[in-house]
Amino acid sequence: KNNKNVKIVFAGTCTQLGKAEKLPIDEKMKDNPSEIYAADKLLCENYMKIYHDIHNIYTVTIRFGTLFGERQQLNSQRFGITNFFIGRILRGEEINVYGNGKFIRNYNYIGNVTDALILATQAPKANGEVFLIGSDEMYFIDMVKQIVNKTEKIFGKGGNIKFVEFPKEQKKFDVGDTKINWNKIKNTIGWEPKIKFEEGLEKTISWYKNNERFKEYL
Repeated sequence: KNNKNVKIVFAGTCTQLGKAEKLPIDEKMKDNPSEIYAADKLLCENYMKIYHDIHNIYTVTIRFGTLFGERQQLNSQRFGITNFFIGRILRGEEINVYGNGKFIRNYNYIGNVTDALILATQAPKANGEVFLIGSDEMYFIDMVKQIVNKTEKIFGKGGNIKFVEFPKEQKKFDVGDTKINWNKIKNTIGWEPKIKFEEGLEKTISWYKNNERFKEYL
């Protein structure tokens, strides 16, 4: 109430929807989160709606797919599975792939994400809205193979892929295939991804290669 021009941009997740009944997913579908992280995100998103509708505070929520990019930590999959796998290769560790890896995920390069966040802060049409953003979608195993190839090309260090059984507990809340329709944000504020997965991956791995302190991220 002390700053009438402030805008809150909240970072949500596409997994707030839970397991989709059809693909691609969009903002009109009913939310049914299957794990605590996504449920917490949905709760916060509802707070954003109340702040906007009742308290006249500008808010916007953007739901992301899987993020990756420069400056992320490489030592935990909580910070992003793509960067985590880069780290495993650089530490000389195997990459574990569940099942045959033939499940579809959507990958968002951080440069595309920051473009969306900046546009959302600047566009009045974004006020009070919820947007999904996505980019390249592919089989998980294809993403892993690109990481192995790019890391070997840039660092000269290849990785080994190990296929393992999908953990039973994790399978309970896994959302399955993810394909995202981002037409709403494109049509409302003009956002669309500019950098493809392969280019973003090369930028990411090259950043660690050229950063003399990159071992701090391992």
